[in-house]
Amino acid sequence: MGSSLGGSLATGFIRESPGPFTSWSWIMADSFIISFIINGLLGVAMFFMKLSSDTVKDDIKTIKTDLKEIRDTFYKKEDFKDFKEELWLRLDRMEADFTKQITELKNR
Repeated sequence: MGSSLGGSLATGFIRESPGPFTSWSWIMADSFIISFIINGLLGVAMFFMKLSSDTVKDDIKTIKTDLKEIRDTFYKKEDFKDFKEELWLRLDRMEADFTKQITELKNR
């Protein structure tokens, strides 16, 4: 009665020898198979999480480029510079008109 570890994996039982680990060997074989199943499921879950993460990263990149284009289009410093120059020209014209009107009122 030698110890044989070549028992059937389908049943998970090893019944040839009454050794100290014989009663636990079927649990170990079943836990080994369960471990493979759980690891496989976790691997599939990690694959989908990675896929989702990559998709979110790509979306963030496109949003950042779109936001940069919007900022470049609507908030250019040159546009504000042109606006300031135009505003100062108008204010200077208004000041000239006010001084002209004041001098006309004084001369009357």
